[in-house]
Amino acid sequence: MALATWWLPAALASGLAATTTAVAGVWLARGTQLVAVPGVRIPLVRDLDDPVALGVHRAAGRSVPVFIARDVTEGLHEVLRRDRFVLIVGESTAGKTRLAYETVRALLPNHRLVEPASRASAQDAVSLAVSLSKSVVWLDDLERFLGTGGLTAAGMRDVLAGPDRFVLATLRAEEYARFSGPRGVGEPAQEVLRAGWDIIRLATRVDLGRSWSGDELSRAREHVSDPRIADALAHAADFGVAEYVASGPQLLAAWRDAWAPGTHPRAAAMVLAAVDARRVGVHRPLPPALLTRLHVPYLAARGADRLRPESVEEALAWATTPLYATSSLLLPSDGFLAFDYLIDAIERDPIPAAALDELIPFATPDEAQDIGEYAWRFLHLAQAHAAFCRAEDGGKWAATERRCDVTRVLHGSDAAIEFAKSVVAQRENDMDSRQLLLSEIGHGGDPVAAFERLESLLAEVESVLGPEDERTLGLSAGVAWWAAESGDPAAALSRFERLVPTMQRVLGREHEMTLVSRYHIANCRGKVGDANGAISAIDELEADLHETGYTGSMRSSLRFLRAMWLTEAGRYPEATALWQEIVEDAAVRGGKLNLHTLQSKAEYADCIGRSGDAAGAFAMMDSVVADLEQSPTLSAGEVLSFGRRRAHWIGMARSAPEAVAEFDRLIATSGQLRKSNAAQPFGVRRRRAQWVSRAGNPAEAERDLEELLIEARTILGPRNPVTKEIESDLAALQLRRETR
Repeated sequence: MALATWWLPAALASGLAATTTAVAGVWLARGTQLVAVPGVRIPLVRDLDDPVALGVHRAAGRSVPVFIARDVTEGLHEVLRRDRFVLIVGESTAGKTRLAYETVRALLPNHRLVEPASRASAQDAVSLAVSLSKSVVWLDDLERFLGTGGLTAAGMRDVLAGPDRFVLATLRAEEYARFSGPRGVGEPAQEVLRAGWDIIRLATRVDLGRSWSGDELSRAREHVSDPRIADALAHAADFGVAEYVASGPQLLAAWRDAWAPGTHPRAAAMVLAAVDARRVGVHRPLPPALLTRLHVPYLAARGADRLRPESVEEALAWATTPLYATSSLLLPSDGFLAFDYLIDAIERDPIPAAALDELIPFATPDEAQDIGEYAWRFLHLAQAHAAFCRAEDGGKWAATERRCDVTRVLHGSDAAIEFAKSVVAQRENDMDSRQLLLSEIGHGGDPVAAFERLESLLAEVESVLGPEDERTLGLSAGVAWWAAESGDPAAALSRFERLVPTMQRVLGREHEMTLVSRYHIANCRGKVGDANGAISAIDELEADLHETGYTGSMRSSLRFLRAMWLTEAGRYPEATALWQEIVEDAAVRGGKLNLHTLQSKAEYADCIGRSGDAAGAFAMMDSVVADLEQSPTLSAGEVLSFGRRRAHWIGMARSAPEAVAEFDRLIATSGQLRKSNAAQPFGVRRRRAQWVSRAGNPAEAERDLEELLIEARTILGPRNPVTKEIESDLAALQLRRETR
C-alpha cells in the first residue's frame, strides 16, 4: 500500500576494444566462470582503452585528447575511496564521463567494470556486481537506469555491502534538479522521481563546472602542441575546454544556422523535436516514423513551406552527419537521439501540444508520467490527462492521483469527486482510494470534511499497521496538513511537532517525510502569526541539511518559504532580493510560461507592492496575467488566483473603483470556466466587497457580504474557512456602522 502523497512539498551501447568481454551482455560469476547474460559488459578496468565506448564525447581526430586533471580530481579520488558511491554532476560536455573514466583507471585497475546497456539490464548488472568480489558499477547518464524495472536503492545498498565494490555515476545538472526537485509541497510526489532520488541520495555528489579555472587552464597550456587543445584555449573566455573540444558550441551554431530558408530547416526541426523529447524524459532513440511526425509542428511554427524545407531523407542525412569530425546533432542507433549538449543550451520554450500528442503513445508508463507532469506545468491539460491515463494503464498510482487533479481543473470539482468514487469502487474500498476520495473532497472546497474523515481513516490504519509504520506516519502528516487547510494552523503545528521526533527515530533525519513535516512546522509557525519564528525554523532545518550534506528538493522549497515569510515579517529588502533570484532561476529552469515561474513572479509582485511600490506590483502582475493568457488551457483556479492579485494592485496603484471594475471583469470571465475549487469564487467575491467598501460604499459592501454569506453557508457549509472569513468581514463592517 502506497498512501497518497498530496501533502508533500520526476550513453549508447557500443563494443569495447578489450579482450573477450567485448560483447553486449551481462556476465554472472559462478565459481571461477563468468556466464553471459544479455545487457551488461564487464571488462577489466585495466583493459579499457577507448573512452568513447564508455560515453566520452568524440573529439576531432582519431583519438581523444590527453586527459587534463581537473581541480576536483584529487577530491574525487578521496571520496570514491572513502564512500565508494560517487555521482559526478555537471552540464553536458563539462567533462564528467572523461573524469570518471580516468578515475576508475587510476584507482581500480583490477576491478571488473559492470556496465548495463539500458534500464532493462540494470538489475542484472547489480546482481553481477554483487556476485563479484571486486567490481565497479558504471552508470554514465544515471537517469537512463532509473524508473520501473531499473535500479533500486536496495540493489545499490547490496553492491556497497561488499568492501571492494564501487559505483561511479554521472548525471547532467538539469537531470539532478529534476530528481531532487522542487516537486512542490502539497502536490503529489512522482513515484519515479522519488524512487530515483532514493538512489541518488546514497551517493556522494561531486560537482564539475563546464568553465575551467585558472589552474585548469594552466595545466591545459602544457599541451598546446595538440591543436584541438590550443583551439579550445583560444576560446576559453567563452567556453569550457572540454565543451569546445567536443564541438558543442559549433554544433549549436550549425543547428541554429540550419533554420535559414533553403538550408536545412527540416533537419533543424527534427533536432528540436528530438531535444524536446529528452526534455520531457524520453531518453530512448526515436523511431524514424515517429520523428517524421513529431517535427511537423516545429517546422510549421517557423514558417513551414516558406522555409523551403529539404526532404525527410536529406534532413536525416544532414542531422546524422558528424560535424567538425566529432558528433552529429542526431545520434543514430535504432532510431535517433538528440546530442545531449543541445538539451542544456536551448531556451525553455513550451513544447507544442501536437508534439506531446505524438510522444504519449510511444512513451513507457514512467515516461508518460513525466510527460503528464510537464504538460500539467504548462497547462496542456488535455495532453496531461492523456499522459496520465497511459501511465495509469501501466500501474502508476501517482498517475491516478494526477488524473484526479486534471479532472478537477478540466471538468470541475464534482467531476473529480465522481472520478475518485469510481476509483474507490474499482479498488474495492482500499485505503489508498479512500484517501484519494477524501483528499479530493478537501481540494474541491470542503477541507473540514476532508480533515475529519481522514482522521477516522487514520484510526483504522493505526489499528492495522500500528502507529509507527511509515504509511501510518505519512497519513498522520496528511491529516495534520488538512488541519491547517481547515483553518486551524495551531492544531496542525501541534500535530507536526508531535510527529517529527517519531519520524526522526523511525525513518531518519533525512527521510523526505521527516523533512517535509519540519517544513510544515516552519510554515505553521508563520500561519499562527509568528513570521520570524517561521524563519528561525527554516534556519534550523537548513543548518541540519547543510550538516548532513543534503542536496535535494527541500532546499528549493525552503528558499520559496523563506521568501514568503520574509515578506510577511516586513523584511522587504531581504525578501525582494530573494524573490528576484527565485523568479530568475524558475525562468531558466522551466521557462517564463511555466506555472512555477508565474507563481513565483506573483509572490514577488506582492512583496514589491507591500514594500511600498504599488505601481511596480501592478506592472508585474499585469505581465503575469499576460503570460498566463498564452497558456493553451485557461484554468479557473489560475485565472482567479492571479487575477484577484492583479485587481488588488490596480486598486492600490490607481483607485478603488478601478479595482471593483477589475473584480467584476474577473468574476465574469471566470464564470465561463469550470470551477476546480468551490470555495475560490467566494474568496474572490469577498475581496470585491472589501474594495467596494474602500470605494466609499460600505452599505453596498455589507449587503453583498450578507448575500454572499447565505450562499457560502449553503454551498460551503458554516465551518468552511472561507465562510468564516466572510462572517468576520461582515461583522467588522456592521461594527463600524454601529460605532459611526
